Amino acid sequence: METPRTRHGSVAPAAACPTWGVFRVEVSGRYSNPFEQGERLRDLIEMVPKGSPEVSVGPRKQVHRRLCPAEIEELVAGYQAGATACQLADRFRIHRTTVLSLLERQSVTRRNRRLSSTEINQARELYAAGQSLAKVGKQLGAMRAPCGSSS
Repeated sequence: METPRTRHGSVAPAAACPTWGVFRVEVSGRYSNPFEQGERLRDLIEMVPKGSPEVSVGPRKQVHRRLCPAEIEELVAGYQAGATACQLADRFRIHRTTVLSLLERQSVTRRNRRLSSTEINQARELYAAGQSLAKVGKQLGAMRAPCGSSS
């Protein structure tokens, strides 16, 4: 009796067609686990440098912190009392942009330090004299320091 084959020429499994009957298929080669593979694995393990027993788990995953409605009310009240977005971010352990988007969702008007007309004219002159906008802003005290910085 000839061994049944699929359209592509490989040996068909016995369960594929009950009329073919049961036949034996020997699995060898890449599917077997010869002794040499175990020795090779042992050699690879020995190649790994001995060091700290600590396991590196990769970068820490970001924790998403959601504020409850009471905390959101507290955040809004803090902002309206004069706290900055960075201060609130540190206090509630969330990102500054999250503070700003929560304020926006609560229809809170954002406050920005506006330059006076004298400061605007001074900024215009400094910029025309060749200073960068960053230097002009720093000189006029209009630069926003990043959250968590000491300045």
